Amino acid sequence: MPRQRFVQRRRRRRAEYVAPNVLYCGMATDIMTPLLLVPKFEILYAIDKHDGAFSREGTWESQKDEIRTMLRRGNDETSYTREVYIQCGPNNVHTLPGGPSQITYDCDRDSRWVLEFVYDGTARKMIYHHSKNFLDEWPREIRAIGHLMLVGAEFTAYLRDREYRSFVRTIEPRISFPSWYYALLSGHENFPETMIIRCGSKREGTEMARAPIAPRDFTRPRRESVLGNGRVEDHDAEPMVCYVYVSQRGRRVRKVRTLEENKKPHGWRC
Repeated sequence: MPRQRFVQRRRRRRAEYVAPNVLYCGMATDIMTPLLLVPKFEILYAIDKHDGAFSREGTWESQKDEIRTMLRRGNDETSYTREVYIQCGPNNVHTLPGGPSQITYDCDRDSRWVLEFVYDGTARKMIYHHSKNFLDEWPREIRAIGHLMLVGAEFTAYLRDREYRSFVRTIEPRISFPSWYYALLSGHENFPETMIIRCGSKREGTEMARAPIAPRDFTRPRRESVLGNGRVEDHDAEPMVCYVYVSQRGRRVRKVRTLEENKKPHGWRC
């Protein structure tokens, strides 16, 4: 009997395990989102063809400098992205709760930038493919993905059918179940969990949503699959929860509200 209980507990833990790797399609310079939403990730894969609009000098080297600076400072106070948004109104400094990072390895070769760093006492690795977009053929090294992020990339709901089928075939063998799909809340209001990344006490924050990816999402019709922004009511997901990350004085605070407490139309704030 004790042996049986041990096996049951072991199986339960294995079922709840989520692979620690993140794939961010269309990342640009947004290194902070994966560090905030998946603070325990080990490897961050990024696929994003370089676009000069996301760096101060419009070059790939200046875009890399943006990411390095945010990691070393532990905030985005001097970033080009914040400089642009300040023109639209007040924009508080975004601070990582784990503090500054120490970069231990930096190598860019054959359109593949590898950056290793220590954040919050844990060694991390970012592998950034900067000559491809996520509809191109993916490198074989991208695997065991537990967190798929398409925050800055084109929504899969707007892909042409052929592009969508190609995307699904590409991601299927690389996903490790269970896994999560993250996107902006706008256009994904049907996702079961909502998160708001808030920076400072007065900033409104970025509304995001996530939904679990199940094996059946790769065989279902597009309109019924999470990857196609379909319905998710029949997924074994938790009730909608609002996570508010408040990066004020280097602290991270999480406030939680259930779906019943948040019966408000799109646009609510915690």
